[in-house]
Amino acid sequence: MKTFGIILLALLLGLMAYVRFTPVDETSGRSRPEAKPVGSYPSQGGHYEVVPVAEFDLERLEAAILAHPTGKRLAPGVFVTRSKVWAFPDIIHVWEEDGALHISAHLIYGRKDFAANRARVETWLSAARRKLERQPSATSRHMGLFKLIWHCAMNMRPLTSKQIVSPSSTREPPLSVQ
Repeated sequence: MKTFGIILLALLLGLMAYVRFTPVDETSGRSRPEAKPVGSYPSQGGHYEVVPVAEFDLERLEAAILAHPTGKRLAPGVFVTRSKVWAFPDIIHVWEEDGALHISAHLIYGRKDFAANRARVETWLSAARRKLERQPSATSRHMGLFKLIWHCAMNMRPLTSKQIVSPSSTREPPLSVQ
């Protein structure tokens, strides 16, 4: 029984070393999938997302992938990331085609990734989303000024002496003129 446990542990450690230390290149695993229309396409062991390129920045997406603790660029538009414990490699393809940004993440070993690639792709896309800041129009600026004037006019009350000099103030109260 003890030798069976040792053999099983040795096999497990050998498998772990093989997965962790086997080199991965752009030809490893799955090749880049065919382009599809805008949408989300989950698959067994991966995830493929197509989004409008106007809403996302390709450079920010690549920076988000490389910011992943195990993110590494293998070739232009091809990346690899690894899982935390076993270091299973996942191959990521990113490209721009027909006004859409395509990102495909798929595992190399195994059949199921428990939606880990989908979560990663969604995190990277949220980091790459362009911030479209709306500039206030001239009308809204004038309305803001109007609201400020209206508020001041409606709330004007004579100030009391306590509001002029508060007891917690470090200043000396003004001298009274006699």
